[in-house]
Amino acid sequence: MIENVGKHLRKAAVHGQAPLLVRGTMGSLSRVAPGLAARLAADLFMRPARVEPRAWELKWIEDAQPVQLTTRHGDMSGWSWGEGPAVILLHGWNGRGSQMGLLARAVAGAGFRAVAFDGPAHGKSPGRRTNLINHSAALVDVARELPDMHGIVGHSFGALAISYRWAELPSLPKAVMISPPAEMRIYSRMFIDAIGASDEVHDRMVAIYRKKFRVVWDDLTVENLAPKSETSLLVVHDRSDGQAPFSHGERTCRTWPHARLHATDGLGHLRILRDEEVAAVVANFLAADAD
Repeated sequence: MIENVGKHLRKAAVHGQAPLLVRGTMGSLSRVAPGLAARLAADLFMRPARVEPRAWELKWIEDAQPVQLTTRHGDMSGWSWGEGPAVILLHGWNGRGSQMGLLARAVAGAGFRAVAFDGPAHGKSPGRRTNLINHSAALVDVARELPDMHGIVGHSFGALAISYRWAELPSLPKAVMISPPAEMRIYSRMFIDAIGASDEVHDRMVAIYRKKFRVVWDDLTVENLAPKSETSLLVVHDRSDGQAPFSHGERTCRTWPHARLHATDGLGHLRILRDEEVAAVVANFLAADAD
């Protein structure tokens, strides 16, 4: 039954009916069948939207070299700019590697090889479902295959993925987090509110993930995940971010050793990725003190 309901909702999304249909369905199921609602929510929560690159992103990748990056979740589709020590740029949920193109070009201009890719079930990469475990695992696999790693740049969910797998990554002198969430719960709560499900459904969904993936939701916070590391961290966060509040960037800076915050105003959660000044700040940070 859950797969039939899920197919119905996903089909409706193609015709622009998803918001009302999903909210109506999940609202009703939350009252009469919260267990079923939770199983459906758990499945939908792992299905990112594949959004086509914007026109400006296509411009950013015009001078990039397409690459295929082998991971345990299949070959990820990506791009490479420049030459030198490698810097990976990891997008967030519902994102794509081309979103990181302006940053990548600035990083390449600072003397690095910038590599961005579509994570599992995103962009042109394979898969229909993914999660923090898979997104971060792909990052680790790509990092291990690139010689002379210098740094990593993560946006939003991609920043959380960096913290989640930090111990498995090569030793790095520099890391950048743009619009980082300080906890996984902000995503799950935002998702549950968007689909019109109840608090009970949220708690049941979290319990499903704990049983299936052995992930304790309340452990997925920057306070628990931040390493004791000599890596220098730059956090870039906008004061008006409506998806990952500015306070989450402040929490990240307080928790990570050797971290500093660069605040912006009026860029929000996504426009921050196409701001020339932000790109320059990131590139200069990565290049400072580099051999």
